[in-house]
Amino acid sequence: MDTPEIREVKKIFRLRLIYWSIIFILLAIFLLLISPRCVNPKAFEQFSFASTIVSIVLAVVSIVYSFRSKANSSDNFAGIKAIEESIDNKLFKLDSLGDRVSENVSSAISEGVENAMAELKLSVGNLLKEQAEIKNNLSRISDEQTKYFNSPTLSEETDSHPQTSFLGTIALYLAYLSVKHGKDINLSKIDKEFFDDYDYYWGFYAALNYSNKDSFSYTSIDKGVFHIDKIDGKKFGGINYLKKQIDSFSNRDLINKYLNCIDAYFENSNSDTQD
Repeated sequence: MDTPEIREVKKIFRLRLIYWSIIFILLAIFLLLISPRCVNPKAFEQFSFASTIVSIVLAVVSIVYSFRSKANSSDNFAGIKAIEESIDNKLFKLDSLGDRVSENVSSAISEGVENAMAELKLSVGNLLKEQAEIKNNLSRISDEQTKYFNSPTLSEETDSHPQTSFLGTIALYLAYLSVKHGKDINLSKIDKEFFDDYDYYWGFYAALNYSNKDSFSYTSIDKGVFHIDKIDGKKFGGINYLKKQIDSFSNRDLINKYLNCIDAYFENSNSDTQD
């Protein structure tokens, strides 16, 4: 299939072929005229007139061809200019698209950073609030422990020791048994219900250690695991006193469950030692 470029080449080739044919014809006529006795003077005059006419015709053809070439050049120039304008338009659209993409990316990043900062501020605010609540709870527990345990030293047999809550009494009872058996308190191994109250035991021991540093100290090894370094029986009441305090609470099912779990935990420690 011919393309516009191929058709243009063929057209130029035909025109050049016509030019060369005319030149060869004129050259042949010229050779005939200069050859002796080939043409009489009268024919030469007529042929000279014909040559003039042909020259005029060729000049006209040349002028027409020049105009056509110029028109084609103008068309080509217009086509090139249109292509250039199309490229410029596409480049402009590409630049506009790049600007929009850049703006969208910047907006998304800015929005993401703002959201992250807002979430971070909210998380920090919640954390500070929780820390304040924990601090208040520890202060309250510490004040309660100071009120309960900063009393004159009493013997283990007396019932005049200050009273605390059921879980507080259980925590003290666990602390005495831990020191007696040389075994750390692991709430998860005692019973799931003990471990669920991990926060209470941790706060109780922390407050007790803070308010009675000379009579009690502990180390938190892991979540729900405590090592009791020391506990003063004369200060807080001994094992028998605490067990009587536990028995004095009204919920017998809960008391029996807790005491059975504690006894089983420390009995296992005795069997481990014997083995």
